[in-house]
Amino acid sequence: MASTSRHSEEEGGSSSTAPKPPLVIQMMDRRWIHAALFSLEYVTGVKSFMGFIRDRFVEGAEILCPCCRCLNQSNLPQDDVWKHILLYGMSNTYTRWIYHGEQPEVHVLEDPIQRNAADENNFDATFDDMLNDLHKSEEPYGNACSHDEDTNQGVPPTDGNQSVFVAMMDEAKRELHPGCTKFSRFSFVVKMLHIKSYYRINNSAFSAFFKLLAEAFPGINSLPKSYEEAKKMLMELGLGYISIHVCPNNCVLFRKRYAKNDTCPVCGASRWKDPERKKVPNKVLRHFPLAPRLQRIFVNRKTAEDARWHKLKRKTDEKEMCHPADGDAWKDFDRRWPDFAADARNLRLGLATDGFNPFGNMSTAYSMWPIFIVPYNLPPWCCMEESNFMMALLIPGPESQGKDFDVFLQPLVEDLLELWAGVRTKDALTGKWFNLRAAVLWCIHDYPALGTLSGRTIKGYFACLHCDKDPLSYLLRNKICYIGHCRFLPYCHCLRRNNEYSSIHESKGKPGSFTTEELLAELEKVRVGQKRKRAQKVVPIWGRRVSLWDLPYWPHLKLRHNLDVMHIEKNVCEALIGTIPEISGKTKDTLNARMDLSDLNIMSELQLRENGNTFDMPKARYTLSKSQKSEFCNFLREVKFPDGYASNIGRCINADGTKVHGLKTHDCHILELCSKKLNRDVLDRMKEEIPVILCKIEKIFPPAFFDVMVHLSVHLPEEAVLRGPVQFGWMYPIERRLLTLKRNVRNKARPEGSIAEAYVAEEALTFCSRYMTDVETRLNRAPRNQGFSDESVFGVDVFGHGVNLLGGYQLAYCEEFDQLVFYVLNNCAQVEEYVRIFKSQLEEDGVAEADIERRFRQGFVTWFRNHMFSRSDVEMVDDDLITLACGPDLRIRSYGTCVVNGVRYSTVEREKNKRSQNSGLSCMGTHNNNEMEFYGTLRRSLSYNITTKRMVPQDQLCDWYKLDGKRTSLKDDGYFKSIYTETLWYKKDCFILATQARQVFYLLDTKFGKGWQVVQTFGHRHLFNVLEIDGVVPNTAPPYQEEDNNEMDERHSEISQVMPNKPLNRADNECSVVDAAEVERLIKENQSWSYNIDEDVEDDTILEYCSEDESSPVEVDSDDE
Repeated sequence: MASTSRHSEEEGGSSSTAPKPPLVIQMMDRRWIHAALFSLEYVTGVKSFMGFIRDRFVEGAEILCPCCRCLNQSNLPQDDVWKHILLYGMSNTYTRWIYHGEQPEVHVLEDPIQRNAADENNFDATFDDMLNDLHKSEEPYGNACSHDEDTNQGVPPTDGNQSVFVAMMDEAKRELHPGCTKFSRFSFVVKMLHIKSYYRINNSAFSAFFKLLAEAFPGINSLPKSYEEAKKMLMELGLGYISIHVCPNNCVLFRKRYAKNDTCPVCGASRWKDPERKKVPNKVLRHFPLAPRLQRIFVNRKTAEDARWHKLKRKTDEKEMCHPADGDAWKDFDRRWPDFAADARNLRLGLATDGFNPFGNMSTAYSMWPIFIVPYNLPPWCCMEESNFMMALLIPGPESQGKDFDVFLQPLVEDLLELWAGVRTKDALTGKWFNLRAAVLWCIHDYPALGTLSGRTIKGYFACLHCDKDPLSYLLRNKICYIGHCRFLPYCHCLRRNNEYSSIHESKGKPGSFTTEELLAELEKVRVGQKRKRAQKVVPIWGRRVSLWDLPYWPHLKLRHNLDVMHIEKNVCEALIGTIPEISGKTKDTLNARMDLSDLNIMSELQLRENGNTFDMPKARYTLSKSQKSEFCNFLREVKFPDGYASNIGRCINADGTKVHGLKTHDCHILELCSKKLNRDVLDRMKEEIPVILCKIEKIFPPAFFDVMVHLSVHLPEEAVLRGPVQFGWMYPIERRLLTLKRNVRNKARPEGSIAEAYVAEEALTFCSRYMTDVETRLNRAPRNQGFSDESVFGVDVFGHGVNLLGGYQLAYCEEFDQLVFYVLNNCAQVEEYVRIFKSQLEEDGVAEADIERRFRQGFVTWFRNHMFSRSDVEMVDDDLITLACGPDLRIRSYGTCVVNGVRYSTVEREKNKRSQNSGLSCMGTHNNNEMEFYGTLRRSLSYNITTKRMVPQDQLCDWYKLDGKRTSLKDDGYFKSIYTETLWYKKDCFILATQARQVFYLLDTKFGKGWQVVQTFGHRHLFNVLEIDGVVPNTAPPYQEEDNNEMDERHSEISQVMPNKPLNRADNECSVVDAAEVERLIKENQSWSYNIDEDVEDDTILEYCSEDESSPVEVDSDDE
């Protein structure tokens, strides 16, 4: 730097001294103007230019700014000019510095080196773009900046922030080894770190790899020596975290006024493990500041554009919901705060948390709680991606914090208050500064975490989140149940009177929820630190007022806490699967449940019958006999699902084929409610149907079956209307994120530290990966089922098909070759005009109308070829249309698997020995002049080439199942469609284009017996059917609900009123024998029973995403093959 200063002194004198043109001609070097911003060459050049200025102007004088933004149009202080040139670059057209003391007649020696030559060593320009974007988004000059969008003026720069970026740009220009032009030292190390993170290479192996490289290639002397040294280069790109010491009893955080305390001001406990030795804190909270992480969304142009998607590109539909912005909660928020909603860049967030054991060994009691922030402005296929989650806090273990959870939330609430007011942020898309605001719309958690985060009771009489007034809860012998769902029905409904619990609930209305005013009044009654008396029977709903209520918008949110559909559907499924087959330990039909029947004087057929020294417990009608259990398990064992739809349920059947075990949460599906696109009409119907269904099963199952999880299902449609699709509020993506954190625990003595360090490194690499296009990252990784992608523009739609043919092929001879060619032409949009011409000619020739279709099929292919070649204006016709008329190569290729627009299809032959079913498909067609849907299976996937660059893929479907006739007609009861699969039709009309197929799968129909199968349509989880203002997104699929939406209302309303009156016990009158002493023991236990409202419940769902070997995850999203 000293040489630079001397150089500046030689270039000019003081402002009163005349310039010396010869000296300027000899000494001034202006190549730095073309160098990359923040490179050492550029920074040195800026300093020399400012030295040139100060030699010619008095201190404090304003001068014209020659940066790329001002272009010598604005007078600014010299320090601001320095800052502008450094940030925005010097105008490369300003070659004679006539406004800054240089004489106009001086002929400066122009630099003969062009910019591209100056950039010869600009390794990996994408990293230069990344660093430039990152630096432009920073405000390193203090807080004196104006908050106008177009201003960027402040105090003079300091060395701190500038020197960091100068050093990083220097690293980006440093050669990996002499003569290397592809990699700089920085780009090579970043890509190596990305590979380490992507493939989960441990630190020791990574360090050993660098050591081996250094030994094998001595010329590469600039490589780091270890992982720690490599990570230091990356940490400058990360946002870091703040370690906050915590009282060992969770009383206070040692920050702000307690920052220098050595003991807790509340309980007096020491801050340190051993105060006499090295000061190691007892407990540490990791705080990841939220504002700079949200600002990073607007550093990159692509993510900045995505943050506007919800308002600028989302196509709205009053009847359909595919994004949280379609929900009533989002719309109500926009109505209450129109100033917030006016700027599409203001962020709506979700707050997600759950406790998990980082060791994978449940015998070790340990629970840590990360808190994630989910940005909802993004498109629906990006919202719940792990790469877009931001960790705000990492609450340490080993115990769950319970009622002290609010102490740990303080830094996050302060961040949210700051974001509600707004933080100054640079928008990379516009290049301007704006005031970024953010608000939390709701929280995502399982039900135990709901009580931890909200301060509300989630047990006992008021366990339901929505039933604040007069709930359905009822005390049985040893539990509280929720019975009497007839209260959700209209007063005139027949099931209100014809109900087992009509004496309890018939005259009561639907349970109510607190209004905002009532809720705030209830919170005012909460007394901090006051313990509940054990004898107190009425438990208060709210145990504490959490700090989230300090957010000004929190009391007015429509949906503060989501019910977790994932756990609700899992618990309901387990209750059914455990009760119907009578699985020990899982069934709800227990001895206590039967004794409840006697207490309530209901279901007399199922009550215990005294028989001497024993009691007979009749088998319920819904239970299965041994043969029925075997049949049920065999059915599940044979079930095959399409690729990526669900896991292999057959693995959950035990060896003797009579018991189901090990079902995971992702094995429980509610198809209608879990659709990626929800229809409001269907949700309204579900709100009416679910209470009816619950009333019906109340007449079948004992009251003990109806715990709070079964009851919560009645509120799920209401929340879907507020939130939108359930994918934006359930725990599946959160649990998967927890699994990622769990894998980052390398040092089991310091699990929180391992997770925090790994997260910061991963965060920096994720930011870098947005700029890396030449390597595979989590952001650009090709999907498993990727269709064929060709950027060519085709003049004929059958060529631009998007079909990817997989595996080897066989050359096949097709007997219906002419029919195959005809089908392609008849289904090509560009040939429709010629079809009309040909049929018109047939009519002019006097061909009978009944014979036109036959003549059309027989002669159109030849006529079309001759017609195209005989045209006088053939040069005006699209080349692809001429190519199509030429006809295909006679050699047809037959494949066993193909991928069509992200959907995998396989032939029946190929999937015989596999646990997936990808051969089922359907297609719309015409039968007897009526449009209908055809169902079949794929025999072979064919393709033929017309030229080396033009291919037409087809599915040859030889098995179309017959859907008419007295014995083979399709049977549709409004819920399931059953087809007879042993009779085929349209054997000669067996072709469709691959893009015309829609995938279905088949299940054995146990009702109609042999030969009958139930056909099931479904939506693919990785495909989205979302309309945008400028078109449709590429990966689209029809939503599940659309298929039945138009026809189910009438049939459902007709059958929903019917409840057959059948005996509750089994026809064989089989009974279980219970010893009288056991009954007496249960009676004594129940007399002394009381539920513990304060008991903490630990959720272990995370284990379901891991096998026994924690390093080997269960692939829940991939096909078993």
